[in-house]
Amino acid sequence: MLLRRIGQHGMSGEGNTMRILVITNLYPPHIIGGYELLCKEQVEYLQAAGHQVTVLTSYYGLNKPAVEGNVHRILCDIDQPKRKKKKMLSAISDHFPNRDIPIVKTFIKKHQPDLLYIFTLDRLTPFLLPYLLTLSLPKVYFVSDYWIHINTSELDERVTYWSTTPKNKIKQLLKNLLRKMVLKNINYDKNRLPNETIIFTSYHLLESYQKQGLSFKNYKIIYNSINTERYPAVPQNPDNTIIKILYVGQVMDHKGVHTIIEAVHGLKEISNLPQVKCTIVGNSTNQNYVTYLKKLVADFQLQDCVVFQPAVKREEVIHFYHNADIFVFPSIWEEPFSLTLLEAMACGLPVIGTTTGGSKEILTDRENCLVFPAGNSDALSMAMVELINDKQLRTKIATNARNVVLKGFDKQKKFKEIQHFLEGSISKGFES
Repeated sequence: MLLRRIGQHGMSGEGNTMRILVITNLYPPHIIGGYELLCKEQVEYLQAAGHQVTVLTSYYGLNKPAVEGNVHRILCDIDQPKRKKKKMLSAISDHFPNRDIPIVKTFIKKHQPDLLYIFTLDRLTPFLLPYLLTLSLPKVYFVSDYWIHINTSELDERVTYWSTTPKNKIKQLLKNLLRKMVLKNINYDKNRLPNETIIFTSYHLLESYQKQGLSFKNYKIIYNSINTERYPAVPQNPDNTIIKILYVGQVMDHKGVHTIIEAVHGLKEISNLPQVKCTIVGNSTNQNYVTYLKKLVADFQLQDCVVFQPAVKREEVIHFYHNADIFVFPSIWEEPFSLTLLEAMACGLPVIGTTTGGSKEILTDRENCLVFPAGNSDALSMAMVELINDKQLRTKIATNARNVVLKGFDKQKKFKEIQHFLEGSISKGFES
């Protein structure tokens, strides 16, 4: 069948239909971050290009499994904190959500895909990766964060857990009874990983995996991208009496949101500045952190300056970009490659940001942004002051930022690269 579909000379990339099975943990509208939206956009692009795409994902956000057209929400979403418990009963329950592997086996047999496109397995059973590694079916992994490393680390932790002998005699007995069965499920050949085909969304991600000892032979760097047509340039603000600062993204401590609040508080000590308003747009899975941020606002008496806005639909977020003067990207962790950063830059918003991860591959200090050290609210305050007082600098970095995204990060070009890479992977899979 595959030979007939790709022709005697391999796939040309034109006029050939692929049957693609996308496996991912989350899929819109039930989402946590931006990469799920990127997954949906890629699926829609591949469908528009004539390919048959089926999505296999978890029923996160639903009470039970459901099928919605080509989207099958039938896999389990495993709660992350529970996965890490080391108590015996928790450890046993963690090792037997393996109903998903038979589901995937049956799904592949039924749909006969030409290619598995594995977007992310984070939050799914860690046993799924060892199973996928055994398949000879062509596979491409989309790696926009650290999920492969997290997955393999979790598997290693489980091997260690089940290989140790507890002092408690009852636990010893239980472990001895279950050890062989469990370790058989965990068993995976790490030597297969370097031969897998990967799309990395930044050089930073590739280098991060290499530092962890995971070197891949077959990979391509294809940066995250956006539909730049959705993000027209921000209208000029003729009124400089109020400066509106914006953050868009997950409201989490590793995103550095507290740094913005601390920096806005620092502006109160500086005279002759326009009034500053700050809007923080996004949801959180850590309500303790949200409580901390709101207490910070209260303690600093910034209730009139800082507004929290729940996450909005992508088509609505443009309103916030177009009503802002400065976008702050305060990420503390090594952010793989941010979509909201691309969106703000595409709108021509002047950006103040950190370069702890993949963002250093797009941000150039004093050319298309101002850079400040992660977590340094004083430096962020000074950068805000400079942009507030220097309209010429604001215009320069905003214009350059928009041009960078328009030229190098538009989704039409990047998605075509992905499509050709997937097609080429099928050809290589058949030839091998």
